[in-house]
Amino acid sequence: GQLVLRAQSLGEVSSLMGGIVKSINVKEGQQVSRGQVVAMVENTDVVSLQREYYTAVKECELAKAEMNRQKALAQSGAGVKKNLQQAEKDYQVAHASLIGIARQLAQMGISVAAVAKGKFTSTFPLRAPISGTVSQVTASLGSFSDMQTPLMKIRNNQAVECDLNVFEKDLQKVKAGNRVWLSLINQPGVKLMGTVYGMNQYFNDGSKSVAVHVKLSPTHDAKLFDGMYVGGKIETGSQDCQAVPSKAIVSVDGKQYVFALNGAPRKGVY
Repeated sequence: GQLVLRAQSLGEVSSLMGGIVKSINVKEGQQVSRGQVVAMVENTDVVSLQREYYTAVKECELAKAEMNRQKALAQSGAGVKKNLQQAEKDYQVAHASLIGIARQLAQMGISVAAVAKGKFTSTFPLRAPISGTVSQVTASLGSFSDMQTPLMKIRNNQAVECDLNVFEKDLQKVKAGNRVWLSLINQPGVKLMGTVYGMNQYFNDGSKSVAVHVKLSPTHDAKLFDGMYVGGKIETGSQDCQAVPSKAIVSVDGKQYVFALNGAPRKGVY
């Protein structure tokens, strides 16, 4: 089989809005944490979204003030119920619009608190979706970043797992929870342990084997990468059998003999 990275351990850094790459804050091979800013993108269209949010903030404040005024009039008996209902509806609509735009800005990493104070920006950050190692940086300063092409990829090699190819005749022996001993094909001295947690329900392409998924034990300190080839032994159970010490087997003239004692031994005689 071979070592693999699942989809949960692979991340792509893409922009939610097209723009010009203003800065790249990391290099290939660098370790990053989830949420860390890895690049900055500039797009003047983001200013329009911020202006919409600022307008929505003011409209929401005005609608809330009108609603409170109508409530005060109603409590004093001088208000009209229809006007209060209209004011409450206007506030709810304004507040919903405010929340919708705020979520768009927050998704792009723009501070809604700063925008509410009138502080606009034409750049927005791109953050790492997972913790791991930066790989395949395709962006360059001044290049255009679209929403379809990732700027870089991130791999979490700490979460690498193993897929062992088990043939059809042995599938019934393998169960979740079986212990596994692994060795790297190109690094004979590296030994790993793991546990079976599942298997595919279909054959691998071009063979009558099925991929058995193995979660590695966290005790290893080896450098593991996606795609490394491994060999494995799966412990499928145990059974009692008769055995003798290896020293009891004697080789003579190319043949092997085991000497057995006939009858019960006498006390003091070995």
